[in-house]
Amino acid sequence: MEILIDNRETYILDLLKEYNPKVIRLPIGDIFILKENEGVLLERKTPSDFISSLRSNRLWEQLLKMIKNDKIGLYKIKRRILIIHGQFDIEDAQIFGALLEILFVYEIPIVFVNDDLEFKEFFRILVQREDKGLNDKIPQERWYRKRFREELPEKDKKIYILASLPYIGNILAKNLFDYFGSIASVANASKKNLTNVKGIGEKRAKLIYKMFH
Repeated sequence: MEILIDNRETYILDLLKEYNPKVIRLPIGDIFILKENEGVLLERKTPSDFISSLRSNRLWEQLLKMIKNDKIGLYKIKRRILIIHGQFDIEDAQIFGALLEILFVYEIPIVFVNDDLEFKEFFRILVQREDKGLNDKIPQERWYRKRFREELPEKDKKIYILASLPYIGNILAKNLFDYFGSIASVANASKKNLTNVKGIGEKRAKLIYKMFH
């Protein structure tokens, strides 16, 4: 696997330096995950960049280039993903319409990550799945295993419950439980105490606090 990053994306380069990415000028997209002779093309936007590019129509120009180009150099683009990186509070009908158009007209999947931690975790899993070919599988029937969660250790059950709540996810759920020791303590925590947990800043702490109060 080789990671190519556009030379204008210095912020991404710093986040993904552990992959020893190759820095080049990509004609389209921000990141190209390359395996042998094909790869996955990622376009990353912050919420503010998404909105400004939507209003200027630059977004549609970029997405059209992504779907019209089958290759970057000699390498085939086998799939395309749009990542919206940052807390995105959608309140505008135009934004909902744009997201639906991206999904159904341009047929580009959209992934939302709230912060750098989630971005890095998503990227790690994406690279891992691409390397193993897991994203190219034919869909298979999967039987519902009713007792799966019941068989978890008690601590893992509680982490699982926390992870299912908005604004938290798997990594923060574990960090929260390790710090507070119980779901009740998380629910009763102040915004200041929440910011003591690894990966939680003031904005995320405010959202979690508001959810419980």
